[in-house]
Amino acid sequence: MSDIANLLDKLAHNKPIYVGYPTATDFNNTNCSELLNQHLNNIGDPFKSVSCYSTFSHEVAVIEFFMRLYQTNKDHAWGYIASCSTEAIFYACWRYREHASKDAVLLSSEYAHYCVPKIANLLGIQHRVIASHSNGSMNLDALRDVITSTPDKSYILVATLGSTITSSIDDAAEAKLVFENAQVEHFIHLDGAFDGAFLPLVDDYALGKNFSSVNISGHKFLGAPVPSGVLLMEKQFVSGKYVEYINNDDVTIGGSRNGLAPVFMYNAIKDLNSERGMRAKYLACLEKADTFLQILQQHSINCWKNEKAITIVLENVPESVFKKWHFPQCRHRATLTCLPKFTEQMLHQLIADMQNPDAIDMASAKRFDYFVNPL
Repeated sequence: MSDIANLLDKLAHNKPIYVGYPTATDFNNTNCSELLNQHLNNIGDPFKSVSCYSTFSHEVAVIEFFMRLYQTNKDHAWGYIASCSTEAIFYACWRYREHASKDAVLLSSEYAHYCVPKIANLLGIQHRVIASHSNGSMNLDALRDVITSTPDKSYILVATLGSTITSSIDDAAEAKLVFENAQVEHFIHLDGAFDGAFLPLVDDYALGKNFSSVNISGHKFLGAPVPSGVLLMEKQFVSGKYVEYINNDDVTIGGSRNGLAPVFMYNAIKDLNSERGMRAKYLACLEKADTFLQILQQHSINCWKNEKAITIVLENVPESVFKKWHFPQCRHRATLTCLPKFTEQMLHQLIADMQNPDAIDMASAKRFDYFVNPL
């Protein structure tokens, strides 16, 4: 068996137990196969001069699509496709730190993505964790206490638009009022890595109103074979320096960027029939989440979900279940994500394992390693 065949065998083994992480698998990029033998490099500002080997046209189309979802346009906002949502969040926090008139403090909830303290460390700024409610959303009273205790700072808030474990939503509008009432300088970024791809289709999210930037992952709800993250940001915070060597502005974090990622995102949006199809996919996933929640509760499984979430939170999952099934774990909680990949057959198998964890067949557990011939 070849190296690639061994890798494919591992992936095929793991797919039927892939129930938790929010990565979509319902995509098809066979029309891109010839691009795998081409050099694609999106270096510089995608809205500036186009290079011979760039896919800027795809990148701009994707960015402008999400600008439309977030009720803005290229006259007021800017964006690019980063390597992942962590890079996009890092970019926003970096720009805000540069604009801050005082020492910046990075704020996030207990349920914010694990990248936030890392970003604070990389930027050399303080990170403060704000207490959360039981559903994962930020406690605004706790936010107010932190701000009023140190009013001589500039604050950068990374608010979650769907947290990693509970899909909780931090109320950016109310958080903004807290900052304004305290009369402190503040910048608000929305981390919408997963939920940010579909919530603007059913709710009102306008860039520049209660937040100045947002990120959306391309490999999560949309689906793609490689990670990527869209950043949208108000233009007032963006600046770059012209570099003759690339005949473009050095305005992103990295230099060279993956030129395939915009093509994959463009394909996913097009295959879903744009906003209409994405909304239909979300509503179908939401219906599945509500149905699966009822089935789990009928089998006396301790679980719950937030109202608009397509994820289900499991409480107190036996350790042996984690060894078999592939889903995220945080403290006593785990997450099921009701994307098309998660079937009712998989759900009933999971329920059987949770009801009788000592009888789990570990031969079907997650497979991590595979054989590669020595180089």
